[in-house]
Amino acid sequence: METLSPFFPLNGSIQKGNARSLLMTILIYVALAAAISLVHWLLSWVAVIGTLLGIISWIVGLYCTVGIVLAVIRYVKS
Repeated sequence: METLSPFFPLNGSIQKGNARSLLMTILIYVALAAAISLVHWLLSWVAVIGTLLGIISWIVGLYCTVGIVLAVIRYVKS
């Protein structure tokens, strides 16, 4: 898990016993994924841009999912 820490700097703000820091981190990840999905939904009618945004949306969604899982693991572990 420590090898992934540089790729998820937001998880460094999680403090032991502080559920609010975990909740804020999860909310930021969800907001990021939602914003990218909204942009993809708005521009999906453009052929090339829609395809690129679909790929970017999928990658950001995966990044956010992994970030949330690692945040929960860090909270439980510390």
